[in-house]
Amino acid sequence: MDGYNFGTNPLQPAGWKAFYEVFEPTYSQLISLDPSKPIMIGETASTELGGSKPSWIADGFGKDMSVNFPKIKAVNWFNWNISEEGQPRWDWPVESSSASQASFANAISSPYYASNTFKELPPLTPIKPLP
Repeated sequence: MDGYNFGTNPLQPAGWKAFYEVFEPTYSQLISLDPSKPIMIGETASTELGGSKPSWIADGFGKDMSVNFPKIKAVNWFNWNISEEGQPRWDWPVESSSASQASFANAISSPYYASNTFKELPPLTPIKPLP
């Protein structure tokens, strides 16, 4: 599943939505289809406009993930600062503010998440599958 918090960004002002509001409807539908299957968030991100992106990250990757969405086993943050038709850019990257970056680093440092076993690899090193 994918989900974005568009907030009040003028490119697509949809109103600020909490992580739970973004993902709960789709999560519930997927669980009803097959409660034994793991779920992946293929793309997610939040704007800085209309609320607190650091809090959105902390809430979503903190309590929400472990308590409300335990079947989510993989997440991909859409960390690309794209523009649409020459308009101002979306502020999707985690690094859109130092507070957002710190919130993300803090959230994923939780033992709930797998540790980074590949952090010492030189850039562009192929990663071998785990046995």
